[in-house]
Amino acid sequence: MRISNTHCNMPLVDLRLKKAIEQQRTQLVRWVDLLVADNRVKPTGALPTDEEKAKLFGTMIAYAGTYRIDGEKVIHDVQVSWNQLWTGSQQVRFFKAESDTLTNTTAVAKSPRDGLEGRTIVVFKKVH
Repeated sequence: MRISNTHCNMPLVDLRLKKAIEQQRTQLVRWVDLLVADNRVKPTGALPTDEEKAKLFGTMIAYAGTYRIDGEKVIHDVQVSWNQLWTGSQQVRFFKAESDTLTNTTAVAKSPRDGLEGRTIVVFKKVH
């Protein structure tokens, strides 16, 4: 069954198909995280030097994979990472949603960038 929305000329799918798509989407939830420092070096040429590559690598964190939610925890199953030690691991984050704010907190751990112990707290605020 296909229903046309004449107002914007976009077809609407059968509700059964939409439900199947939603079920599939929840089973295949993906996550990409890319964090970079605000003081990254700009390479002097089209191909960064070895020193520039090392500085660029040292000012980023990147990983991707699937995730699931368990209570107030988000568990990332890392499938690819800038740091091969993270690939195949689980990264656990704690979240709290309040009104128009989402807070995402890591457990206390050593930073993969500088080895110092601490935690990261990221706050997202909905812009109206």
